[in-house]
Amino acid sequence: MASGSDGTAPVGEDAVQAAVIALRQLGDAVRRGDRLVDVDVTIDVIEQTCIGLSHLRQGAGSVQLNVEALEKKIAEEVTGMKIVINAEAAKVREELTSSLGRFSMAEAAIAGVTTQRQKTQEVVQEMREAGRNMGGFGGGGGFGRDPATRSIMEHKSVQLLNPLVGDKSFFRQ
Repeated sequence: MASGSDGTAPVGEDAVQAAVIALRQLGDAVRRGDRLVDVDVTIDVIEQTCIGLSHLRQGAGSVQLNVEALEKKIAEEVTGMKIVINAEAAKVREELTSSLGRFSMAEAAIAGVTTQRQKTQEVVQEMREAGRNMGGFGGGGGFGRDPATRSIMEHKSVQLLNPLVGDKSFFRQ
């Protein structure tokens, strides 16, 4: 008879194999006409093996139930994650669409400013041309004259200065 390494009855496949061996030995003994001395022991081993297998079957059933429950929980978690991911993806898409809209508005504003700058440059150029053509003619405080050739006294910042009286050390201030 096969037994566990600690002297107890084997379990699992070993127990089934031990029971089959015991039954074969019993069958061989009957066919040979041997006197059946250890029949009770053999029957006890077979009975213990059957009991052990019934416990294993129950354990396997509970393991299967645990596996099924775990599969269900994993499926629920995956579904929850998909919902969260889809919600976040929708937020990102919405923000991207909004950003693209703001970018388009900024591009339009830049185009408008660029057009206005070009128009302003054209007007300034026309004014310079008109000033050169006038040659400083007609008064106007030196309008049309090159600013580099104007006298310092013609600038408004100098014209607005009060006369310096008293202590001359305040001249630079």
